[in-house]
Amino acid sequence: MSNGEWSGKDWRITFVGNQVDIALPSDNITARGSEASRLTLRRRRFRFYLYEEGTPLVRLSGIKKSEATLLTAALHRLKEVRVIH
Repeated sequence: MSNGEWSGKDWRITFVGNQVDIALPSDNITARGSEASRLTLRRRRFRFYLYEEGTPLVRLSGIKKSEATLLTAALHRLKEVRVIH
């Protein structure tokens, strides 16, 4: 998995190795490998939102459609990674 970073006002999503780190004003979330299956990106009324298990986490203000497409692809790739403890 390649490194990648997306950010906007009040949020930052960073992929490093087989994990994603999400920095929000109220919380920091880390998901490894298939744990990322609880995260989804959705578009509503021309705005993108990050959801965790169906609950909205943050509106991804400032993200462009092309960036959202790349972020969605990165989440899908991460979901396929198996983490061995």
